[in-house]
Amino acid sequence: IRAILRRTKKQQPIVIQEGTRSRSGYKRSYQDADAQVKQNIRIGDFELDVQKYELHTADRGTVRLTPVQFELIHHLMSHAGEIFPPGRLLDEVWNHPKDAGSPDLVRVHIKLLRERIEKDPRDPQFLKTVVGFGYTVAAE
Repeated sequence: IRAILRRTKKQQPIVIQEGTRSRSGYKRSYQDADAQVKQNIRIGDFELDVQKYELHTADRGTVRLTPVQFELIHHLMSHAGEIFPPGRLLDEVWNHPKDAGSPDLVRVHIKLLRERIEKDPRDPQFLKTVVGFGYTVAAE
């Protein structure tokens, strides 16, 4: 099988084999990956439904999330208790290259997300800011 090498924006090589070029081949590989990721995440009173892009909360009920909000909260909930500086979130959630993008982008999305999921967005109990370091989701 002959492999084709191409480069992405980050100049990382990607190998595509001829046998997987068909649409059905890609679909199968995505379905396999989705089967591993499709598990809900529960932390305290918050449960993220990864199939419906919804967050279930005790105070706000079911909150439908935008794709950006979902990716952000999914990443933070998957690493509960870990502190993420804005630059790291830009890299890991939005795939921005290092030193690209603004920390304000992260701040605005965190603010909007808090307004939708926190009982009191001015005093967040779940999606917290660690002053001088970044953002975290409170582990149980």
